[in-house]
Amino acid sequence: NTNTTKKIATQILIGSISGCAATTISNPFEVIKTRLQLQGELQKDGYKKPYRGTFHAFYTISSTEGIAGIQRGLGTAYIYATVMNGVRLGCYAPLKGHFSSIFSLSPDNAVVGAAAGMTSGVLGSILANPAYIIKTRLQSYSPFNPVGEQHAYSGGFQAARSIINRKGIRELYRGTSVSCLRMSIASPVQLVSYDFSKRIVAKYTGLEGLPLHIGSSIIAGFILCIALNPPDVLTTRLYNQHYVNGKGTLYSGVFDCFVKICKTEGISGFYKGFFPHYARVAPHTVILLVVFEQVP
Repeated sequence: NTNTTKKIATQILIGSISGCAATTISNPFEVIKTRLQLQGELQKDGYKKPYRGTFHAFYTISSTEGIAGIQRGLGTAYIYATVMNGVRLGCYAPLKGHFSSIFSLSPDNAVVGAAAGMTSGVLGSILANPAYIIKTRLQSYSPFNPVGEQHAYSGGFQAARSIINRKGIRELYRGTSVSCLRMSIASPVQLVSYDFSKRIVAKYTGLEGLPLHIGSSIIAGFILCIALNPPDVLTTRLYNQHYVNGKGTLYSGVFDCFVKICKTEGISGFYKGFFPHYARVAPHTVILLVVFEQVP
């Protein structure tokens, strides 16, 4: 009905606004995370590291590339945040109600929350995939300390035109499967852990309102980062590589990427960029979920 449609539209709008607010603060850590995840790609220990860690990366990028470098890809990140968070947050509550009816379970049940989070995350991921692939390539580029394969785009729109003109619009949806995998993990983990944390924190501390939302967001962000870093590394590697005749120059797919990282970099390769990832995820989750909760 009309009221339900208006409610969903409002939730999508609020999700988009809260996503953009969070992105403004967290984008520098996303740039650093992307560079660290690509550093030493398919190399064993002993390679020269342009970035020795999160703080060194922040200093190096800021001093050589300026504010434009540390906020590289911000415009495209806004587009990604608008689409991704608008869809997944806006559809989460309605989907919980839908799955609650299907499974005959409470809307607060973990299975219902996971199903709703996974579905909304995959929907958002498919729609936002073009922005994510462009954002990754923009943020990996550095004229001073290049890591991974480089893409010299002047901006998001020029990147989109270049990709479409050279390889067609289907190229913007390359890697959708790994992106869906990433968000099918991230969305339910973040949203369900947030819901669960709110109930536990409220029960044992008596907190309510803004303090409750902030505390629950911090817990959800930590849990999310642990679960998300490995698929995030896979996504970054696959999206950043060049493709020739439809085939990746480094990886043929998700499984090939997983195996090659295991063989050359070990399990630690999947946790490259963990600290900047958490530094990005923590405030991003707090701002995203708190703004979403506070806006009426």
